Amino acid sequence: MKRKYPLLLLCFFSLASPRAQTAVEAAKKRIADSLKTLYLEEAAVRSPLLRQVIISTDFVAGGSVDGILDGNKVYNGKANRRQTSALFKVPVMNWGKNSLSATISYFQQHMEFTEVNSPVAALNTDRLSFDKSSGGLSLVFSRLDSLFGKRVVYIASVSGASNDLSSMRRMSYLAGASFALKQTKNTNLRLGLIVNIDPFTPVPVFPMVVYWHRFASSNLELSFDPARMALRHPVGKNVWASAGTSFSLAASFLDRDEPSVPHDVNYAVSDLKAGAGLEVRLLRKLMLGVEGGMMNPLSARAFEQGESSRNYFFRNDFGSRPYLNFTLSLLPFKFR
Repeated sequence: MKRKYPLLLLCFFSLASPRAQTAVEAAKKRIADSLKTLYLEEAAVRSPLLRQVIISTDFVAGGSVDGILDGNKVYNGKANRRQTSALFKVPVMNWGKNSLSATISYFQQHMEFTEVNSPVAALNTDRLSFDKSSGGLSLVFSRLDSLFGKRVVYIASVSGASNDLSSMRRMSYLAGASFALKQTKNTNLRLGLIVNIDPFTPVPVFPMVVYWHRFASSNLELSFDPARMALRHPVGKNVWASAGTSFSLAASFLDRDEPSVPHDVNYAVSDLKAGAGLEVRLLRKLMLGVEGGMMNPLSARAFEQGESSRNYFFRNDFGSRPYLNFTLSLLPFKFR
């Protein structure tokens, strides 16, 4: 009978060992996931582009505007603008070094014209003001890999947007790659190249530079990416002050009935903002920001559906105006 005990113990340990290994592997995975989530949270605190949900509203004060149709001035007056954008990013699936995600977007723009004067008697100035909404969907594929001993991120996306569920008014395609040249506790530097086929964007190819640095002596942060350049400094627990410039592009879809213009019209407005603001981390995942400054218009073009913004037939020339922005955002969270 005594000879059976070693055999029983051997059977017990042979059965228990895989379970113990599975438990250890599960614990390691939970720890790794927690560290990854923490890293993504801190990165998203620094960079709004990495956040899961962003809801942002701009209030732009009234300022001078001139309307130019086919090179001829058709009106002048004042215009104010209010616009709201919302982005909701959803991870779809991950396999190996690859991931697929979706971004649901919403955009609403209200433009009001006042004190309009026009030498064109047939122009109905009451129809210049508009309030338009649109929605969009993007599918984004990314792959983490290495090349020439450097970490590289490949990305490709297809996006569609419209103000009507029965048709697609805007389709865009993007592809690119970026290399991690430096990644330390206080410095991140990535360089890359982006190809962007979009009728609203006149530049199809542009370099991508993403840089972030924290000065250890003062905790001052300097960040730079294709959409913004900013300085940021903590002024209290979970409170940051920032100042810098940012680029924005707004797209609206209009339906016009005037005989001198196309019926289906795309309207693209690009601006360069210069301002300062405060951002507060209200909860672990919730950020609230307020910012104010001057909005400097770069272009405001109307072009026919199916054409590029380079082939515009009408433009608005705006003057610089003050703006106020409120932003509510959520840091990355994990979907079960």
